[in-house]
Amino acid sequence: MAPIARDRIKTAVERVATVAIAALLSISEAVWLPHRAFASDDTAGGTEIPRQIDEWQELENQGAGFAVAMPPGTVRQGVQPVETSLGDLDVYILGVDLDDRAFAVMVADFPSFFAAVPPSTLFEGAIAGVATNVDRRLTPDRRISLSGYPGMELFYEGGDGLVYKHQLYLVDRRLYQLMAAIPLDIPEAERNAFFEKARPFFESFEFLDRPL
Repeated sequence: MAPIARDRIKTAVERVATVAIAALLSISEAVWLPHRAFASDDTAGGTEIPRQIDEWQELENQGAGFAVAMPPGTVRQGVQPVETSLGDLDVYILGVDLDDRAFAVMVADFPSFFAAVPPSTLFEGAIAGVATNVDRRLTPDRRISLSGYPGMELFYEGGDGLVYKHQLYLVDRRLYQLMAAIPLDIPEAERNAFFEKARPFFESFEFLDRPL
C-alpha cells in the first residue's frame, strides 16, 4: 500500500479519538493546569513493544494500564499532545497498521475535577465527540462493561471514508478507546471478514492494576 494511504488511515483514526476527548473536556468550564499523564520515556510501560509483529501477540503498557492482543503488522506507539480549551492533554497511542486498515488503543487521563462529573455525563460527551464523524450507524450504540467499568460500543460509517468499530471505557478519570477501521470502499464481504478478524483484539483487551 502507498505510504499516503497508510498515513490517511492513521490520521483518520487518531482524529476520531481526539474529537471524543475534546468533547469530554468541553462539558466542563473548570480551568486546570496542563499536565503530562504519560512522559515520553514511559511509552514502553516497562514492557518492550516490538516495531513489527509477525503473528497475534499480546502487548501491554503498565503506565497506561492495559494489555491487548494485536495482529501481525507494523506497530506504532507514542504520546500525542491534544490542544483543548482547557489546556493540553497527552494521549497515549498504541496501534498496528495493516495495509489500508488499522487497529488502535488510545488512552487519556483527565484532571481531578472530572471525578465529580457523573459517568453518564462523561459518556454523553464522548459519544457527542465521536458522532461528529458518524455518517451512518450500522448498528445501534451498545452499552458494554469491562471489569465493572462502564463502556460503549459503536459501529458506524465515518465521514472520513472509513468504517469503524469503536469501543470506549471510562475507568475513574481515564478514557480508553479501542478502534478497528477499514475503508468504506472495500467490498462489504471483505469488510465483514476484517471485523470478524478483529474480535480477538476487542475480546483480549484488559485493564492492568495501576495507580491513578
